[in-house]
Amino acid sequence: MVDRLREVLHSIRNINIEETHEKSSTLSAFLIRSAEDTWSRKARRQPATSSAFRDQSPMCLVCSVGIRYSSENSELSLESQWIVGRDRKMFESFVSHIGRKVAATTQSQD
Repeated sequence: MVDRLREVLHSIRNINIEETHEKSSTLSAFLIRSAEDTWSRKARRQPATSSAFRDQSPMCLVCSVGIRYSSENSELSLESQWIVGRDRKMFESFVSHIGRKVAATTQSQD
């Protein structure tokens, strides 16, 4: 599941991904930074903005996304945390997108 999450994150254009190891119960975690929404359907259909503009823009989203292992029921789950951002809905949109893509990848490989 960690590889699936990593693959999904790397498929999203113009986000900065830093792999971290936060907690012992988290198998793997990623710190995500983005200056703009590039994952939503609307954003994917618009032409890309110039990288110079993005480099000067404040971060619209900083969050962590990770895989957590529960020893109680031996299950893996996707965990996310909003750290900084201008719009909570953008964070929710990002997490929803990641969750759907990881789930779709998981189902297609089963």
